[in-house]
Amino acid sequence: MIMITSSLFSFELRFHDNRPITLVVEDKKYFRRIVSAVYEQIQGAEGPIILSDDFKPVELNGNSLLVFDPFSIEPNGRKVQSKISGEIKSLVKSEYGGRFSTIVQELNTLAYDLAQEISLPNTMYEEIDALEVSKLFRFYLEQPDEIMERVTEYCKAKVMSEKIKLIIFVNLHCFFDNNELSAIFTQLEYEHIQVLLLENSIQDSDKTDFEDFYIIDKDLCELYNEQIGFTTTQGFEV
Repeated sequence: MIMITSSLFSFELRFHDNRPITLVVEDKKYFRRIVSAVYEQIQGAEGPIILSDDFKPVELNGNSLLVFDPFSIEPNGRKVQSKISGEIKSLVKSEYGGRFSTIVQELNTLAYDLAQEISLPNTMYEEIDALEVSKLFRFYLEQPDEIMERVTEYCKAKVMSEKIKLIIFVNLHCFFDNNELSAIFTQLEYEHIQVLLLENSIQDSDKTDFEDFYIIDKDLCELYNEQIGFTTTQGFEV
């Protein structure tokens, strides 16, 4: 089970059944403080946010991803390309080995024949192997045109290529309506992807049935799961 705790709030954000958790922080300064802490820790700094996997603390850096803008996400990062390259190497050495062997042999034969035609004496060439041939291909993840699909495909690619445990969105409710968010959450739940939403404000009409809500209001009072209970945050400087 994935869980987040922090000295910035008394909540224990426990992720159950792949349901997204939405933490609403209505005070802008406090919202900025929490988002800043998450951002800095993902960059590798120490901070007050504790991410746990089966009650064992793990670093946010390398285990979580922070998304500010769904329009600027880029799926073809270095780790995704490394994942693709690793799979291609395995395929070249296994079930596609015979086909590559035939191609490599023909290319090396062609290089030899070309070397004999060059007018300069003793012209040689370097033989190529199957992995070098495979590098001629340029594999990449296609960016869907539809923004909802772009978000879900991006999340899937990041989890598969980087072993991300938690994806954190900032103000995702600003970009999508309830039906669109429900569709996104359904797909991410199907893929067993854990999601935390950090929101600065939210109306009751904007809440979906897919999310568990935790709220820190403008007076720094904490409201648990749509006001099941509340307590006042004490001793925190905004």
